[in-house]
Parts: sequence; structure tokens; C-alpha cells
Amino acid sequence: LVDAVFPVTFPAGTVIIKQGDEGENFYIVEAGEGEVHVAPKRKTAGGAPPKKVMDLRPGYSFGELSLMYNSPRAATVTATTDIRLWALDRKTFRRIV
Repeated sequence: LVDAVFPVTFPAGTVIIKQGDEGENFYIVEAGEGEVHVAPKRKTAGGAPPKKVMDLRPGYSFGELSLMYNSPRAATVTATTDIRLWALDRKTFRRIV
């Protein structure tokens, strides 16, 4: 697994993954922090804003659902501080899992 991951960094305020987009990578937080937001389904939302559902800290991971189920991203993740991640691409993730 160590040979399969690659480092990526994002400055504070960057949207790392966006709900509804196709998933390309699985991420593990090495340093920094982020927030996970989920937008309500359009049919029932009535224009409601996305809801914060989780804070990300070192050791947390995200992005696996889209890769496991070949579905769009289920949430939006934004860096709240400069963040350093380890990423695993879709093909390698599917081979390992």
C-alpha cells in the first residue's frame, strides 16, 4: 500500500472533492483539517444549504464510497487549513479492496 499512494496538498479553502462528481481518488489525511458537507436531495431540499456532517483531521480518510460503488461523490470535502493527503487512484483502490 505504501508504494501505491502518492502525496497531494491543497491550500485552505480548496474544494478537494465535490458532491456529484465522479470519484478518482481515495484520500487519507496526513496533516491539516477539512470539512465534509452534504447537500440535501433536490426533490425535498427546497434550496436548503449543504449540511456539515464531519470534521476531518490527521488519520481520517474519505472518498471510498464513490470508488467502491462506482457512484458519484456523496459529499463535498473542503480544506479548512492547508492540508496534506495521501491519495490512492481508483484502479489501484479497486484492485486492493
